[in-house]
Parts: sequence; structure tokens; C-alpha cells
Amino acid sequence: MRRLDTPPYSFAVPDETYLRALYEQAVKQPDVVSAPFHEAVCVFTRRAKNEGIPIERIIVALKEMLGATLHEAGSGGGMGMSPAHRTVDGAVRACIEQYYAR
Repeated sequence: MRRLDTPPYSFAVPDETYLRALYEQAVKQPDVVSAPFHEAVCVFTRRAKNEGIPIERIIVALKEMLGATLHEAGSGGGMGMSPAHRTVDGAVRACIEQYYAR
């Protein structure tokens, strides 16, 4: 069973298809799609926060949504990371920043 199919993470299911599609496009064309992807992550985070979902659960759900296509992500950090891994890393940072924004 996928994690999003369980009650603590089911809040993310409505956003999954859209975020995954933007993620896949952002990996292929980071200069073109990264802003819309970033905004979609922020909208998802705001909605989840407004529903009372804790940040830890939001991050796990976000990684689960994007992790389905993360098989090509490399290891290591910084510039040695694959585009997929950098995109997920940026999404998690955007999620955290949005959650704690005033």
C-alpha cells in the first residue's frame, strides 16, 4: 500500500497528479517550469497547513508524491546531485519556507 493511501497522508491525494506532472516537467526543463512547480508546492503546503497538517507529514507526503519518479536521483549533494534530486530538494525547502512564512 502506498503511504498516500493511508488516512494520515490522504490529504495529499488531490494534489498528487498535478504536482507530479509539474515535477516531471521541472526536471526536464528547470528554467521553464521551476517557478510554476515552486508555486504549486507552496499552494499545497498552505492548504495542508490550513487543514492543521503538521510540517513533518506534509514533507513526507510531498516526498511520496515526487518519489514515485525519483528512481534516477543520484547520491551526494550539491552540484553532483541529479536534476531530479535537486528538484525534490528545492521542493522540500520551498515547503518548509512556506509553512513557516508569516
